[in-house]
Amino acid sequence: MGSGYMYHLLQRPHGPPLAFAPRRHTAMASDQRSAVLDRYFRLFARGKLPTLTRENSRHVLDAICTKEAPVVLQALIAEPLTLDALWRALVVKTDPIRLNGRIARVIVHLQDPALSAIGSGASVAKVVAQMARPPTLLLAYREALLAGELTSIAGQKAFSWLLLRCSSLPPDLKNGLDSLMTSCLDVLLASPHSVVQTTAQALQRALSGVPQTDDGPGGRHDNDHADFQSIAILPTADELGCEIPPYLLSPLDLDDLPTSSRAQAHVENQFRLLREDMLYALREEIEQLNTKRGLRGLAFDGLQLIGVFAIHYDDRGHQRSHRWCLQLQCTDELSCLRDVDVDDREEHLRDERQILRHQSSTCLIVDGTPIAFPTIHRDVERLARDPAVICLQFDGKVAVMQALIALKTGKSIQLVQLETAIFAYEPVLKSLQGMRLPALAPELFLWDDESVLEPPPVTPDNVIKSLRDDPLQDIGAILNLGRVIVLDPAQRTALLSALSQRVALIQGPPGCGKSFVGALIAKILYDTTRQTILVSCFTNHALDQFLEDLLDNGIPESSMVRLGGKSTPRTAPLSLYSQARTRRFDRSDWQEIDLMQAQARERFSDLEARYAAFQAGVTDADLLEYLKGTRSLTAFSDAFTVKLNVADDGMVMVGANGRDVSTSYLLARWKAGKDAGVLGHRIQSSFEANVRVWGMSHGERRKELRAWREALLSDKASKLFRSGERYNAVQASVERKFSEGSRDVLLGKRIIACTTTGAAKYAQWLQEVSPEVLLVEEAGEILESHVLTALGARTRHMILIGDHQQLRPKVNNYPLTVESGGGYELNVSLFERLANPDLLDAPSTSGRPDLLGVRDNVVFITHDTPEDDSDEDAKANQGLRSSKRNTFEAEMVLKTVRYLLQQGYDTSDLVVLTPYLGQLQKLRQMMLQADHNPFVGDLDSGELLRAGLTGTDAGVGQIRKSIRLATIDNYQGEESNIVIVSLVRSNSSHDIGFMSSPERLNVLLSRARNALIMIGNPDTFKKSRSGKTLYSRFFSFLKEDGHFYDGLPTRCTRHPDQSADLSAPAHFGQHAPEGGCLKPCDELLSCGLHACPHKCHLDDHSQIKCQRAMSDRCQDGHRRTWSCYQGVPAICETCEQAAARVLKRREQRESEEREFKCRVAELETEIEKLRVDQEEV
Repeated sequence: MGSGYMYHLLQRPHGPPLAFAPRRHTAMASDQRSAVLDRYFRLFARGKLPTLTRENSRHVLDAICTKEAPVVLQALIAEPLTLDALWRALVVKTDPIRLNGRIARVIVHLQDPALSAIGSGASVAKVVAQMARPPTLLLAYREALLAGELTSIAGQKAFSWLLLRCSSLPPDLKNGLDSLMTSCLDVLLASPHSVVQTTAQALQRALSGVPQTDDGPGGRHDNDHADFQSIAILPTADELGCEIPPYLLSPLDLDDLPTSSRAQAHVENQFRLLREDMLYALREEIEQLNTKRGLRGLAFDGLQLIGVFAIHYDDRGHQRSHRWCLQLQCTDELSCLRDVDVDDREEHLRDERQILRHQSSTCLIVDGTPIAFPTIHRDVERLARDPAVICLQFDGKVAVMQALIALKTGKSIQLVQLETAIFAYEPVLKSLQGMRLPALAPELFLWDDESVLEPPPVTPDNVIKSLRDDPLQDIGAILNLGRVIVLDPAQRTALLSALSQRVALIQGPPGCGKSFVGALIAKILYDTTRQTILVSCFTNHALDQFLEDLLDNGIPESSMVRLGGKSTPRTAPLSLYSQARTRRFDRSDWQEIDLMQAQARERFSDLEARYAAFQAGVTDADLLEYLKGTRSLTAFSDAFTVKLNVADDGMVMVGANGRDVSTSYLLARWKAGKDAGVLGHRIQSSFEANVRVWGMSHGERRKELRAWREALLSDKASKLFRSGERYNAVQASVERKFSEGSRDVLLGKRIIACTTTGAAKYAQWLQEVSPEVLLVEEAGEILESHVLTALGARTRHMILIGDHQQLRPKVNNYPLTVESGGGYELNVSLFERLANPDLLDAPSTSGRPDLLGVRDNVVFITHDTPEDDSDEDAKANQGLRSSKRNTFEAEMVLKTVRYLLQQGYDTSDLVVLTPYLGQLQKLRQMMLQADHNPFVGDLDSGELLRAGLTGTDAGVGQIRKSIRLATIDNYQGEESNIVIVSLVRSNSSHDIGFMSSPERLNVLLSRARNALIMIGNPDTFKKSRSGKTLYSRFFSFLKEDGHFYDGLPTRCTRHPDQSADLSAPAHFGQHAPEGGCLKPCDELLSCGLHACPHKCHLDDHSQIKCQRAMSDRCQDGHRRTWSCYQGVPAICETCEQAAARVLKRREQRESEEREFKCRVAELETEIEKLRVDQEEV
């Protein structure tokens, strides 16, 4: 039965005073109602409705909602009179009940996504225009909204959508509506319903002047805002569930923007692209959690929220504080501590920092739904408890409130430690949100053909003039380097450009000397200016190498500082943590700290009080106060008000149980589905609204109660969050105060060095220092967003050094890459976007030594053995994307490595590269089994871990004696004397995956200094769909130069006439068992008498002991034998044995004589004792 019928029942003048529930429908009544509604819709569709009244208009509105939305829209468009009939049915009665009910349902019905396809959305726009003119309906909705009477989600959803559609009406139809929309915006933005908030955000963007399109920023979910600075870095549950594509711009879109807004839009777009890349990896891991596969991080079930945490005291009573946390208690102790003594647990956790790593990311899952992504605040004392307590920090209001409410109301709480490297994204994203447009914006974002290259504010004019006047002069003498340096033309041009332009690029392949030139640039700027230089690299390895070059150029340690934890022994003294502090805190500093800590304690006390109020839940007193303070709910407040008047004789009103009637008496009865009890007589004579309240069914009451409780709980959570934010603001001030020493160190340095991630992490410090010069190494490998965050407010000189012909920066989300063709180009570095012509190879790249034991320095070993079965790979790795393997190639690599080591090469001379993580792990396992010592770098180790292929390297503690294994992508920027490559792909479908990238092939070919050995199936690559042109040219070049072989082309170093092509793993043992050939070695051993008995090999014979058996006879004629390396024995073993036997018999005889003498002495003593005894008797 409809609510209209219910209302009619309650108004019957002769009915019972409290008809709380309607009668049950019968099938006949339902059929009759359907027939009535069908008749009304037919009349409506023909435009033949009778005069609409308040009574029959409800039938029209109900009839519209019974039909499919496309049918309704077709009727509205086909007959002009139906549009007018709809408008009249909507406005004939516009009280809050209908605005929240029937009218709202009709408007929500017209939001059906299927309608957007009809007439490209023009038909819906025509209907909206009819509703808006005249604006009677909009004005009624505004009045209800501002009066607090538009309380249902349907009502708010209908009105916000209607306003949003009106914002895109033509100016002549929209005239006068802008002020109406603006007046409603703040209330809609504050709605407790996320769907209303997102629509309001889209309306806000439209009103701000940004053209309204379906693809614009804002409105998709509760974390999609038009202002990108308002977006929380970590996603919300609503965002994860959103299927609408995010707002992203391509370079072409950016170029179409006005000059005035293009630079800011570019920074914003970099933020959105980078964040989307992070979300892609995060969604993949969440998907694995949902499918119960690939769970690699620690997981905790049955958690319970027990409190907030922010301040504690150390053993000396000193206050220690941090950002506030929520404390979740486990059901038990940490499983990793079960075998650790209670007294040793804290120390164990301090030693094992990987157990719930500090600031590692987690996923909070409540009742099976991911709610938030908090980070761990690692408090050792709490983790060591039984049961353990985990402290979590949340970012953003939405995350905090959703987590609090879910933890309060949820039944199943789970926490999973994530492996997605959020820490690599978060500081960069936060820096992008907080950065101002750089001074170099014209060069970086607004460059065109008419732009002119400007010089930097400070230039070393004397050096520039000297080099231009005499290009061949010794620059080492100019800089007092103590060595002769004459630059070639390309190097000299790069150097002069970098010194004389605000933005300069130095590009070239490995070996051309671009890093060498970069170090000279830094030296020149250091010597000739007073500017501060920020040196930034993608990897720690490159950063340390560059710093060592600066030290070699004579820049003193005292002028440089390195941010970050990793370093080499030589750059360790440059670490920030190794620097002497320039000043100590005085009394005024400590007084300031004491005041801030006192304020922190006060704020935390308030936070604890807010938490206690939240945990107390929603009481009847809370409900009554809420109803009283909410204008739209005054009818409920009036209906539940109990006036406790005491009679003159002292009598008070009591309930049926004899207890006093309390202020919550009516509310309690209403909640329980009962009537007003002893106060029921008041209802009969009360207002109509009061009667309606008590006439609600039990189900309707529960629905209202649930909405009130949610609103109250949300309000308490919001107050808790605001209290936490106030505390965090004070805590941030404390942290800034304690970091002043580090800031002062930076202010006193001329060169500050860090990785690009470090530049974002220490952004606040760097902004205060504000270096004037930014010098970036490995710029071709770095995402543009990382470089942008390194730009300071005063940076007006930027030098990028790199090679965009190498691999592009790594991106997780393939649709965002250049290769996908989607147009977003996230993996195009700033360097590539601005790139200039190349440098040439330096002379040092030629004249490399021949590869020992091999007939060529560039070798491609061909084969047609298929790669391993992909289905078997997936089963072995729980369905994870663990990538490809090829067992044949892995075995060939292993044998090739062993053969090269037999030639006398050290393990440090070799590196084994492969495109795929799966092959990397297979090689690692096979090397461990073969007693080799494989070493996998940090980047590959992290990716193996995330792919579920983790394991402990045997060579971690002995890196210098290990064989380096790496993926091609993660070896970019490094080199080795000898590079062995397994290409892996070998299949009949000619699928080569991401190996079609020319940049990846370029990296592969440019890692070797002296020799390159590749193993692969050329047929698979030449016939691949996406890479056949690239690889056909590549293999043609190799064939023309004679680098194609059926196996490893060996040549015996000792017997050059002996050669072989080892095309299978078994061939190495058959043709070169000792690393040489099958001829006898015949090399004289160190004894100088005998030749080596082994097959040909290259070992140093001075270290080989001659095992030839030798013999002769001693003076007594005994035969004796020995190995040649032992020399003639000094004694005869037979003689020695005979002498030993004689000696043994002599010793035995002497022992027997001693025992006999001892026995005789004992007998004599006994006889003497007997004699004395007899004499005494």
